[in-house]
Amino acid sequence: MTKIKTSLILLSAMCLIGMISGCGGSRAVSSSSRMGTVRFSIKWPVATRLTKTRKNGTRVIPVSAQSIDISVQDTGGKVLAHRLFVRPTSVTTTGQLDITNVLAGTVKVVAKAYPETDGSGTLQSQGSVLVTVEPLKTVNASLSMASTVTHLKIFKDTDTINVGDRLTIAVNGLDSSENTVMTAPEDWDWGADAGANGTYASFVSSGLLATVTGVSPGNYVINTLFLGTDASQPDVTISTAFKIVGVGSNSHIIILDHGNKRIVGVNDMSGAGFTTLGSGVTFYAPLDMALDSTGNIFVAEYQSSDATGFHKGRIVKLDPNGVFVGEFIPTSPPSMLYVDKQGKIYWRDDNLFINRIDNISGANLQKFGGISSGLFGDPVGLAIDSGGYIYVLDGTGNRVVRVDNMSGANPVRYGTKGNGRDNFDLLDPLTYSGANHGLSIDKDNHVYVADYANNRIVRFDANALNDITTSNFNSFPINQPYGGNGANYFFPISVSAVDEGPPGAFARIYLTGEEKAARSGPFGTNDAINDWIVKADTIGSSNLTALHFGGPVGSGQGQFKGPLSIAVR
Repeated sequence: MTKIKTSLILLSAMCLIGMISGCGGSRAVSSSSRMGTVRFSIKWPVATRLTKTRKNGTRVIPVSAQSIDISVQDTGGKVLAHRLFVRPTSVTTTGQLDITNVLAGTVKVVAKAYPETDGSGTLQSQGSVLVTVEPLKTVNASLSMASTVTHLKIFKDTDTINVGDRLTIAVNGLDSSENTVMTAPEDWDWGADAGANGTYASFVSSGLLATVTGVSPGNYVINTLFLGTDASQPDVTISTAFKIVGVGSNSHIIILDHGNKRIVGVNDMSGAGFTTLGSGVTFYAPLDMALDSTGNIFVAEYQSSDATGFHKGRIVKLDPNGVFVGEFIPTSPPSMLYVDKQGKIYWRDDNLFINRIDNISGANLQKFGGISSGLFGDPVGLAIDSGGYIYVLDGTGNRVVRVDNMSGANPVRYGTKGNGRDNFDLLDPLTYSGANHGLSIDKDNHVYVADYANNRIVRFDANALNDITTSNFNSFPINQPYGGNGANYFFPISVSAVDEGPPGAFARIYLTGEEKAARSGPFGTNDAINDWIVKADTIGSSNLTALHFGGPVGSGQGQFKGPLSIAVR
C-alpha cells in the first residue's frame, strides 16, 4: 500500500541585490542594480512524533518530502525562474537555494513539496507568497505550505469480527482528485470509542496501520486523525465502525435438535464450528425455529413437565450470537413458527389458530383459522410468498392451503394424500406425527414441501393453487441415505429453500431428516438409525445430489436426535 504524507512547510525567503554587471535575455536591463536574487533557507525535518494539539505546526517541510519545487512568477503567472531543491543525502538538515537574476518588482513565489527527488509523485503540500524585490535592498518573506490531503480512506476486509479474532486496517490520505498522498508514520493519531457499554475490542496502531482484536460482542468505533497539517488547517479525520460478534454468530446453518433440547449452529456443510446456542436460557421442549432478516433466532417451545417443574409454552428470542434476549408466552402453547421479512412472528397454537404478533413483546396480536373454521386439520408448516399470500402445510389434509392474509380470506387448497403427482404423505403412518416446518418458498415463488412418508422433496409453482395444470410438479426422491445401508430410507422432516445460487437458478435446498430401515415406524424415536443435515446444490430428475453431515442418533458433538427445523443465514 502506498504511503501517504502531507505537511506544512515554512520557507524563509531573502532577496539580495546582486552585483551583476549585466544580463542578457529578452527583457532589456540597463543596469545590474535592477536585478535581485531570491534566496531560500530550507530546514529539512526529521521524523518526530506529533500530537493532536501540535499537529504539524512546528515542521517546515513534510517528513516524507524528498524535493521542493520553487518557482518565481510575475503577477500574471509567467514563470521568471524555476529551481528544484532536493533533500540532501547527508545528515545535514539545512540548505540554501539562490534564484538569481530576478527583476526588481513584485513577484509571486510558489513552493510545492513532492515525495520523489525528481519532483514527481502526488503533490504533498503547497503554498505561495508575494515578494517585493527592491533595488539595492533586502526583503525577507515567509511562506507557509498547506497539506493537499482533503479526506481519508479506510481499507479493511470486513465490518464484523469474532471475539478473539484480529483484523488489520489501513488508512490513506487522499487529495481532492482521489490521488493517494504519501505521508509519514508520524503523521497519524488513532483513538477508539468503545461506546457506553464497555470495551468490545482492543487495538494497537503503528503509522498507517492498526490491528483490532475482538474482546466481547458489541459495536466498536476507531477514529483516525491526520496530523500532517498546520494547526491553522481543519482536522482531517475518519471513523470506522466494527461489529464484534460472539462465536455463535459465525454459524451459517441453525438447527433445532429436539431430542437433545438444544439449538445448534454450524459454519458450513462440513459440520465445522458445531456450537450449542442459547446462552442465558434453558430449553425444555423446542419444536420449531425461525430466523428474522437480521439473524435473530426465534424458537417455539411447547409446554412440558419434568423434574424441575411445569414449563409453559413460549416463543424465545436469541440474538445473532445465540444469547437470550426475551420471550413471549401465548395463552395456548406454540408448535409451529415463522418470521416474515418485517420481523412479525407467526405460530400455530393448540386450537389450530394461526397467530401473529409484531415482535417478541406480543404487540398487535392477530389470528385466523381455529378448529371450527375447517381451514386445516393440523398446520405443520407456514411460509409467505412475495405477494404476501400465506401458505399453510396441512398435515392431516396432506395439502397446502393458501389464504390472502391474516383474515384467512379466500382459502385455496392444493394436494391430496398419495404418492404420485400433486400428492403428499406428510405423516408417519403409525404415530401420525409428521414433518415439522416442512414448507418453504423461494424468491421465485416455487413452493417446497418435505414429503415425509414418500421419502422425497416436492417442488411446485405457487400458481398451482389457482390452476393445478400449471403446477410444474417435481418430486425428488431421496433413495440413498447418506452413509449407512443403501437399502435404508430417508424421511425428510424440514426444508429451507435458500436463494444463494446464480441468477435464474433454483434455490439451494437445506433439509433435515431421519434414516430408517423400514418405510414405517414412530417418528423421531429410536428406530431412526441416523439423523442427517443435507444441502442440495443441484437437483436432478431422480435424486438429490447433496452435501451432508450428521450420522448416528446421539447427543454428542455433530450428532442429533430429531432435527425438527433448519434455517440458514
